Amino acid sequence: MSRTCRFFLVLLLALSTLPSWASSTYTVGPCVSGSFLTIMDALTYAPPPTVVKVCPGTYNEQIEITNPVTLEGISDGTSNQVIIAPQNFVENAVSLYSGTSLAVVLFVNGAAGPVNISNITVDGAGKGNLGIDTFVVGVLYQNTPGSVKDVIARNLQNNDQETDAGVGIWLEGGSSTPKITVEGCSIHDFDYAGVIADLPLSLTASQNNIYDPLPGPDPQFMGAKGFYLTDGLVTTTISENVVQGGQIGITEGLNLNGTISNNTVIDTQFGITASDDGFSVTGNKIIGSTVQAIQVFSAVNVIKSNTIVGAQIGMLFQCVANPNVQKNTFIDTVTALDFVPDGLLTTNSYFGVGTIRTGGC
Repeated sequence: MSRTCRFFLVLLLALSTLPSWASSTYTVGPCVSGSFLTIMDALTYAPPPTVVKVCPGTYNEQIEITNPVTLEGISDGTSNQVIIAPQNFVENAVSLYSGTSLAVVLFVNGAAGPVNISNITVDGAGKGNLGIDTFVVGVLYQNTPGSVKDVIARNLQNNDQETDAGVGIWLEGGSSTPKITVEGCSIHDFDYAGVIADLPLSLTASQNNIYDPLPGPDPQFMGAKGFYLTDGLVTTTISENVVQGGQIGITEGLNLNGTISNNTVIDTQFGITASDDGFSVTGNKIIGSTVQAIQVFSAVNVIKSNTIVGAQIGMLFQCVANPNVQKNTFIDTVTALDFVPDGLLTTNSYFGVGTIRTGGC
């Protein structure tokens, strides 16, 4: 055998004997021999991982991700529940939008590429002695693209707050206008918002369940929101989600474009508030709204083919003459259309409605 062949043979044997952690896929937890003990150990190891797989169990650590990575919970035997539940965790971020102090369980901080999280539970029950102005957040993305899939966010409330201050998933864009997908998540036991999105980003949120909001210290003042879409989003698709309870099911701010379609909103005070001209509200089912099912703020956006059941007021026009409110169905509603401008024509279906239409504009 030549010297060259012997050299390459020795090199191949050396590479084959490198420990498993030299791979860009790392494992955390007891289900795989030789795994890291903590998630942060795996995330900060050199070279940085491209995939971190987490064994079932509870991890008492506050996580910060700064590099592109896939973080996923895996199965072992009869369990696949991966819980991140830091104890006495503290403020570790500031909202780019409002400057509010945040105590975050899983913080995705300005990664240069996608961060994809799946099959992880984040639990905020172990918060420490937080400041009165601090929000407790399950998952926070700041100026980072990626996806949040099959994530559970729970127990999110700052008990020292005078107003509601718990958020399941908070997404903030930035100069890169990241694309973020939130899919199949379960968010509950929060007191401010299930999902917040603000600053320039593109959001697709589908098939999520947001339910059992906490009453908060002053529910009359604030109250929980399922989806809270604030100013500056580039494109937004909110579809096939279920929101139950709280003050508002889905609410969006100004200068936004997108669709709110085929969602189910149950037992909220306000079902959907559609403020901006660029949003369409179609095919949603809104059940048991104690104040209004849909508020009409825009004179041009499409509000079509929605089904409203058991509402106090089906749609509040606030004297906005929107001719694109058409083909909606109102069932068992006290007042279907309220404060409708004189002469505005709408074609809807009504069943068991006390008052179909009021004027007063």
